[in-house]
Amino acid sequence: MSRKPKGLFSGSKAPSAKGNNAGDIIRKGPSKLLADTLAAVVDAGPAIMFGGTRDGNTLVITFMDGQERSKVYVEDLDTWRQALTDLAASVAPSEDLPF
Repeated sequence: MSRKPKGLFSGSKAPSAKGNNAGDIIRKGPSKLLADTLAAVVDAGPAIMFGGTRDGNTLVITFMDGQERSKVYVEDLDTWRQALTDLAASVAPSEDLPF
């Protein structure tokens, strides 16, 4: 069964720099949503990797499940929230989501 996240993880490409800092997106985002999403994904078995683009302006989230890899590029808090929601939805039935 493929758990590849839908939504934002459906094939986004690296955006051009807009002056954000990848680390600031994580720091300013909803910490409980991040913790709940990480717990749901780790409990289900896949892995998540966070990084930044070379210029440091965009957060990159990579979802890894077996040989499957999906990336999303995050430049703002709205995209950050949506990416976390998409990740959690990919590994848990909607009635089991922690938020």
